[in-house]
Amino acid sequence: MACALQGACGAKTQGACGARTQGACGAKTQGACGAKPAVERERDYRRKLLDQMLGGPIHFPDRAGTFEDCRDSWMGPQCAVLDWLLRWLRAHRGLAPADLQPFLEIGAFTAHLSGHLATTHGLRGCVGEVDRAIAERSLREVLPRLGMRADRLTPIEADAARLEFPDASLGLVFCFSTLHHFGDPAACLREIRRVLRPGGVFLCAEEPLQPRWRRSRRPTDCSELRAGLIENVLRVEAYDALFAAVFDDLVSMPYDEIRMPPAAPVALYGLARRVGGLVRSHRLRRWLVSRFGGQDYSAAAFRSR
Repeated sequence: MACALQGACGAKTQGACGARTQGACGAKTQGACGAKPAVERERDYRRKLLDQMLGGPIHFPDRAGTFEDCRDSWMGPQCAVLDWLLRWLRAHRGLAPADLQPFLEIGAFTAHLSGHLATTHGLRGCVGEVDRAIAERSLREVLPRLGMRADRLTPIEADAARLEFPDASLGLVFCFSTLHHFGDPAACLREIRRVLRPGGVFLCAEEPLQPRWRRSRRPTDCSELRAGLIENVLRVEAYDALFAAVFDDLVSMPYDEIRMPPAAPVALYGLARRVGGLVRSHRLRRWLVSRFGGQDYSAAAFRSR
């Protein structure tokens, strides 16, 4: 029997027997026959990875590391990036953090970003995951280890292509390193715009870029591809076009404008970054990034009406 739970953001989380559902990546589940549906592959991967991070068996050696390693290498730095984006919104759009609630995080996984908003900025919102159990476990086991509060947060099962929120009900929707896993990113962006109120913001950060000169990754390159997850890695201009077709205003930001990138994978990337830093032309820097990148894409998209 299906049951619905009403969260603090006005979202309903629904569990159904035999119902056709969609996951956070926007991929439809098809039945039990044939290959495992994309949403089930995503659920399985994220459940196992979270279990591994919290001290369980090593399922993915390329993602191995202690909880403290994960905290220091990417959870903490991502919170710093989110703070940078919030400072940018205040300085350039006059939006204080309090103006952005309630919020929704899509693909929250460890929920550290939502926890940071709740703990540091006092915001309330929904923690969306492809599986509600993942969000619940993160609030219960991850946030206390990070010293973050979970009482302002509601865990939900979030389908980016069909969000269970009323029109114009949210001040902020955001995701980190998640958009490239959407099966139909254009449809998901339209749905995100629908639930944002006028003046609302969609923040997207740390999306991998596809340089022109480099081949796409093969399934042997990382556990995500070996697990069969969707990966729609785009170039800068393709991300820009995707956002511009849906939102009223877009500000996209090369990665090195937010924080210093990690060590360059190739000498050309390091050269491109140094040359890009010497020129004032934003367009030229973006051209260098798109050709010789290895960087990530971040953007702030606005609904003005």
